[in-house]
Amino acid sequence: GIAVRFQVQARNGIGAGALSARSNAVTPAMVPGRPVIRLASSGVAGGTITAVARWTPPTVNGGSAITGYVVTAIRLRANGTVASLTGSTVRPASLRSLRITLRAGKYRFVVQAVNRVGLSAASIRSNLVTAR
Repeated sequence: GIAVRFQVQARNGIGAGALSARSNAVTPAMVPGRPVIRLASSGVAGGTITAVARWTPPTVNGGSAITGYVVTAIRLRANGTVASLTGSTVRPASLRSLRITLRAGKYRFVVQAVNRVGLSAASIRSNLVTAR
């Protein structure tokens, strides 16, 4: 994600030639940095079973624009171990929150940013919420 320039220098048995002119700056792309998870919220009792994940974009896009986000809901058992994972499809880059319909239960969320290279590392886990 950092711009670089190149120069070439030929070498043979007699010695080294002059350095070439610098190339134009190019930025090699890589996956974006991690999004920052924000406060998640429980669903409203009595309605559709939902919970909401919120995030802010990563500070580093990897040299390629963020094209979307993937949100994963981590359903937890009573003892805190993972019972199941529910991943979203790639959501638009403009989103900063996602209301997800889930099975009733306790959840934490993680978010990954997407660019043309691939998926970022997952954010840290969100606070614990109840889908209800």
